[in-house]
Amino acid sequence: MQLFKIMAVFITMLFPVAVWGAEITVVLDVTIDPAAGHLSGNAHLYGAPSGQVRLAVDNLENVTVDGNEVTPAPDDTVVVATAVGKSTVIRYEAAFDAAVGQRSGNYMDARNVFLMAGWYPAPREMARYTLSVTLPEGFAAVSEAESVTTASAGGLTTHLFRFDHPLDGLHLAASANYVVNKAEHDGISIETYFFEKDAALADTYIDATRQYLDFYNSTLTPYPYRRFAIVENMLPTGYSMPTFTLLGKQVVKLPFIVKTSLAHEIVHQWFGNYVYIDHSQGNWAEGLTTYLSDYLLEEKKGSGEAYRKRVLVEYDAYVHDDNAMAVRDFHFRGNKAQAAVGYGRAAMFFHGLRKRYGDGLFLDALKDVIRSNRFRAASWTDIRKSFEKRSGDTLAGYFSAWLERPDIPVLSVSKGGVEIRNGAPVLSFTLQQHTAPFPLKVPIQVYTQTGVETTAVTMDKKQQDFSLRLEGLPAKVVLDQGNDLMRRLTPAEMPPVLAHIMGSDELVFVVAADKLPVYQPLVRALGNPHITTVAPDALSYARLKEHSLVVCGHDNPLAASLFGKTAHPADTGLSLQVFKNPFSQYKRILVVHAAGKKETLAVMNNLHHYGQYSRLTFQGGRVVVKKTDESASGIVIHRQPTTFALRPDREPTLGQILDRLTASRVVYVGERHDRHAHHMNQLEIIRHLYAAGVDLAVGMEMFHQPFQDAVNRYLENRTDERTFLRESGYYREWGYDYGLYKPIVDFLKENHIPLVALNIPGEVSKKVAREGIESLDDDQRAWIPAGLDFSNQDYRRDLKQVYDLHGRQDGINNFDTFLQAQVLWDEGMADRAYRYLEGHPRRTLVVLAGNGHLRHGYGIPQRLHRRLDAPFTVIVQDEPLEAGIADYVLVTSDVKGKEAPKLGVTVAEKAQGLTITGISKNSPAEKAGLEKGDLIRSLDEQPVENLADLRLVLFYCQKDQTTSIQVERGEQMVATEITLFEFNAFSMHGGK
Repeated sequence: MQLFKIMAVFITMLFPVAVWGAEITVVLDVTIDPAAGHLSGNAHLYGAPSGQVRLAVDNLENVTVDGNEVTPAPDDTVVVATAVGKSTVIRYEAAFDAAVGQRSGNYMDARNVFLMAGWYPAPREMARYTLSVTLPEGFAAVSEAESVTTASAGGLTTHLFRFDHPLDGLHLAASANYVVNKAEHDGISIETYFFEKDAALADTYIDATRQYLDFYNSTLTPYPYRRFAIVENMLPTGYSMPTFTLLGKQVVKLPFIVKTSLAHEIVHQWFGNYVYIDHSQGNWAEGLTTYLSDYLLEEKKGSGEAYRKRVLVEYDAYVHDDNAMAVRDFHFRGNKAQAAVGYGRAAMFFHGLRKRYGDGLFLDALKDVIRSNRFRAASWTDIRKSFEKRSGDTLAGYFSAWLERPDIPVLSVSKGGVEIRNGAPVLSFTLQQHTAPFPLKVPIQVYTQTGVETTAVTMDKKQQDFSLRLEGLPAKVVLDQGNDLMRRLTPAEMPPVLAHIMGSDELVFVVAADKLPVYQPLVRALGNPHITTVAPDALSYARLKEHSLVVCGHDNPLAASLFGKTAHPADTGLSLQVFKNPFSQYKRILVVHAAGKKETLAVMNNLHHYGQYSRLTFQGGRVVVKKTDESASGIVIHRQPTTFALRPDREPTLGQILDRLTASRVVYVGERHDRHAHHMNQLEIIRHLYAAGVDLAVGMEMFHQPFQDAVNRYLENRTDERTFLRESGYYREWGYDYGLYKPIVDFLKENHIPLVALNIPGEVSKKVAREGIESLDDDQRAWIPAGLDFSNQDYRRDLKQVYDLHGRQDGINNFDTFLQAQVLWDEGMADRAYRYLEGHPRRTLVVLAGNGHLRHGYGIPQRLHRRLDAPFTVIVQDEPLEAGIADYVLVTSDVKGKEAPKLGVTVAEKAQGLTITGISKNSPAEKAGLEKGDLIRSLDEQPVENLADLRLVLFYCQKDQTTSIQVERGEQMVATEITLFEFNAFSMHGGK
């Protein structure tokens, strides 16, 4: 055996100097005693031309150079002299822990040896290596090599590895537990070194390797080596070295490793292990390898757009102002933020080059990178030169902008619109970059009535105006719908995912004290640097708005108050769901529920693999549900309703759909409150269901829950109509002319059909709109239902548009409180309907409410359905014909109806009484001599104290009726007659 080792070293020493070339050559002879955790070695160092070599000797002991003891410098290096034709001999030893030696990723025990660094004197530059390793017999060993020779004697085996090219490092994997399999494919030896329990995976890995080699041989250049080995490792690694890859035993059995990671490691054989990395300009290889493997394989399956979206989402989750870095500054993946830059953002850079030049030139340039830089360290500059050579372009500015800046583009669109110019539609819009401008080619998708057109605009300024002539009227125009640009996504484009929680610097755990031990392992699993724990009842609105949260337990009251989670999951396993924080568009809330601490411990070390998902369920640490919520794609520049072609003689009329409604437990019929035609349609639906024998009740937004008894008394003939309107607070709480609803209420009364008052007290919703839920007193809080769901982003977006147009006109200065009020309003009505239906399980409920509470199901329907899983139908009236807006849209004609006469005044409720603030020209009030500042005290001999009283009296007056009115003017009471004739109500003196 010793003779074999001596001969191996002797043969290498006899090689002529020309064989070694200009590189340093290291002939390394190592003996390892795994059981003792001991390594001893001799390194014969050759150099040409003569000079000095700096060697890293960290972790090494008893180092001698040509027999002389040396003391390493503080940076664990020694400098040795080299000369042509002369070897310098370094002898050394190294000790490793018998268990897990976490020295530079090294591991050694009695049956395993994995050495990544710090196990031999390593030149700080490229070198050629011949490695001889002696191990106990029974060990299989792998290192960088295109040829391997073994010889055994005396219970030991020596493995001789030859690699006839320069290397930037040397690695060793050896184990007595390996089962070795080998196969040949087009002159390449494919080998697997798996532990016995995973040996059955060999065929799967070998078959996949064949396919990957075939694909990349044709896509890039021929595979550069004669050998590729897949080697299982004790440590959780995923490394690629020339001729082999190390995969950790924790991951080698995962099915996605063969489908993604294996291809990644094979592509590294070209980029990183054939063309090496010049780290002085950063690590370009991870981004390029990611693009050519992980991404390209997804693109071949038709999932390229989704992959690019995931890159942008993860970048948004992990990279912030305080940790952003330029692509050139990336060297290795030390954390998620660095990975998002060096893998994700760098991959998108190569995608940008491919989109710029097309597949052919892109691949030609990469082939040039390979051929021009094989077995040498290449930089971003070398990559640029290859693309310049193939394209003829000067790309220094382009590379500089995308590689040297730590920020990425932030885009927005304004002033989008279409107009007809010279007979053709022209789309005009302004595109803004909210950072210093990047050179951009921005893709635009135009959806017309007949298809989709794709175009692009070039932008290199902070703000630019664009006009695009189109072939037809667009239904929708979207910027970068395919996620081709490396940019910050808009809030609407970002799904709430676990990565946003893991990437949050500051996280608040909302958990009851007795539940904290159950959820404590998640603190480590999520990996956040700053975590604060707060009891559910101690969380302030300010902290809710400013932070991302982890809400522990589905029975946590905060979960119900934000997301309406009234139903608890089965008390097994671990469930996680990420929501957008309803009060901060850039914060997230994770609601997590665990059956016990055992379940959280089971995912503690693996949870970081699932950052791309919004919803997860684990059983004993095994994932059984994983889902990412949908989100918008691209920035909408322009949208208008699609043109529908309806045939009036073919489309169903209201009468033709009535029979279909009997199958629903809840029938929602929307309205515009002031349209008589809408209320007549509602009445027709109610009449039909009643005639069909449906056990029926009608819930109405127009009546408020505290006045249910007043409603019941009227329907039961215990009060008259005037009393009903006064006691129900109809004109005080609602205000629209009762004549609009009287036919419906009369029909209910005549046929003994219950009327359910759905609305919450107006004072509650108004106070919340102005001051927020926190401002309510205990009595007002009683009207908050058990669950409030703020999670629907489309609902939020629609309300934001309403608020921007009208919110501040009503004295509401905070969108968050406006949102709270709207959610409380819809949840309150849904909860009242639910409680009624639960108490009357055989009854069908018709819900009459404004279209805004029903459109797309955002308001009442989805919130009631969350509480009661029953079939329902949504009908709205005179709304745009948009997909999903409702089950049916009724298109009506204008119908005149009798309305109460008007005085022709505007009024204000003041402490002293109802005060006239404006008078219409030529109105009854003007003709009767009323003046601004008059206090109305009575009308038609009925006392008037407020606006509700005035409306009630007017309802019972007739047009052209002459009646009495009494006002207080200064210190005088003025009584006069007033004739209630029709007039132009839009011509006012100081009023509306």
